[in-house]
Amino acid sequence: MPLGSVDYRILQTTYQNFKPEDPKQQEFIDFLHGLYVLEYRNRQNWYDVHPIVVELLHEEGLIDNSE
Repeated sequence: MPLGSVDYRILQTTYQNFKPEDPKQQEFIDFLHGLYVLEYRNRQNWYDVHPIVVELLHEEGLIDNSE
């Protein structure tokens, strides 16, 4: 799936905060279904970006390599 600026922003926010700004946003739900983002449930729900997508975010300069 080609990614646009809104998509990159959602992925970047999810990576940095372990949650999106709006978990009910259709683009975010599409990322969950496409396994771009993984959902974890323990004491609370949290999310992380798939490692392959993290590499893409690094390549795009959206996250620092030290993160």
